[in-house]
Amino acid sequence: MKAIKTNLKSNLSCHSNQRTMIILFVLFNFYFLFPSLVKAQEIACANEIINTNQLKDTTFLNYLKNINLLSTTQNKLHGNVLEIPIVVHVLHTGEPIGTGTNISDEQIFEAVRGANERWRNLSSDGVDMEVQFCLAQFDPTGNPSNGINRKDASRLANYVEKGIGYIGGTLIGEIGSDETQTKNLSNWPHDYVYNIWVVNKIAGNWGGYAMFPLWYQFSNDGTVIIANAMRYSSSTLAHEIGHGMGLFHTFEGSSETACPANANCSFQGDQVCDTPPHKKADCISSTCNNSLDSALSFKNIMSYCGGRGIFTQGQKTRMSNTITTSTRRFLLNSTACTGLPCDTTKANFSFIVGSNNTVTFTNTSSNSSNFNWNFGDDSVSTQASLTHQYMQAGTYIVSLVSQNSCNIDTIKKTIFIPITTAVKYNHSASTLLIYPNPTNGNFNLKFDVNSNEIVHLEVINSIGQLVQKQILSFGKEHFISFENNLSNGIYQIQLKKENRIIGAGSVSVY
Repeated sequence: MKAIKTNLKSNLSCHSNQRTMIILFVLFNFYFLFPSLVKAQEIACANEIINTNQLKDTTFLNYLKNINLLSTTQNKLHGNVLEIPIVVHVLHTGEPIGTGTNISDEQIFEAVRGANERWRNLSSDGVDMEVQFCLAQFDPTGNPSNGINRKDASRLANYVEKGIGYIGGTLIGEIGSDETQTKNLSNWPHDYVYNIWVVNKIAGNWGGYAMFPLWYQFSNDGTVIIANAMRYSSSTLAHEIGHGMGLFHTFEGSSETACPANANCSFQGDQVCDTPPHKKADCISSTCNNSLDSALSFKNIMSYCGGRGIFTQGQKTRMSNTITTSTRRFLLNSTACTGLPCDTTKANFSFIVGSNNTVTFTNTSSNSSNFNWNFGDDSVSTQASLTHQYMQAGTYIVSLVSQNSCNIDTIKKTIFIPITTAVKYNHSASTLLIYPNPTNGNFNLKFDVNSNEIVHLEVINSIGQLVQKQILSFGKEHFISFENNLSNGIYQIQLKKENRIIGAGSVSVY
């Protein structure tokens, strides 16, 4: 501004002071009160470099050709809003949450709200893209989430000084942190969410960049944006996601001196026909196509012009074709924002009554993840299927409750244990003293056995099977050795006299 004033004083020295002041006033208002007409985006987008390289790639060009050859009506949204789940990874440099590059949750929520308003055209005269973005409410394992992950990236080489790098780690002579290593600090499956990484810097001092949805870039796919641009007032997030959904800059193919080629608007420039070609710095008028429609490019979110805020119908069609035919289509079926669908659970089981009063229960419930058994004899279990031993003959009502995260079901069945095989339980039975416990399979058992009585020792495994049986000899202390090389685990030891349990305990084998 100082230089402008100096030149004006020199050029207008022969005019009156009043006229000089009028001209200065007009220039002041032009530059400072209407910055949106002349001011470019504060920090440029690195897709300038990425797209220049990609447009030399035959695979990439064929991919673009397939998108452009799609019928313009084939993938219309028909009034339905497509929802794209996103996750934001904050790769900070060690600051507390809410300071520096470790931006607050609130700032991220507001940035996403701003991007949605721009894409849905809630405050401008452009086109509603009928796409909106939701922060994931569930992580890939189904656990609740707010869609924000935080990782300290300060230990990565070059990250603090230069920021994240890309294209083999080299960008205009500046080497940032390795892109894949940096993104893998926090990187969710790309068919589950669209990944957004908030970083301290991007090597080369860019504001952001995003990958086109190509299968061979899938591991690094997503948007990268600097922390300072991740805010409601900035259109950078909406701009970068635009690249991620298949849109070029409106000035694509231009240079400082040359306009974008536009003989075939479907395959040249930004490959959208209702965004007239212009040079990057053209935000008021264009030497490329100075028509009334030029405002669709100057005001476009995919330009660098200040006050940008719209998309066009041509961009909407291209974006729709890209989402529904590329890897982006997987996101439309993601459960990241809704959670897994719940099927109705149905409880059921079958059973077989075996010897020694044991009953084998087989769980046949459907769409269930949690189970609660009640065997009618004050015994319960949460196992899926198991074998249970009854201590007395009789009729028992067995209930099974099965449930998932949405609903619950219960079934009851009657089981009869015949008296001929019943084992009576003595409620005054002793608690056995077993040592050492845990044991390697050999242990001592203290229990007083008289010379005129027969006491049986039974070893039962965790599923109720009888795995060893012997008669205790006369005396107060007994040495027991497990037979058949029993596997490690916990075993129930019970002593029986005249078909009554007179002692019980457990031993752990390691």
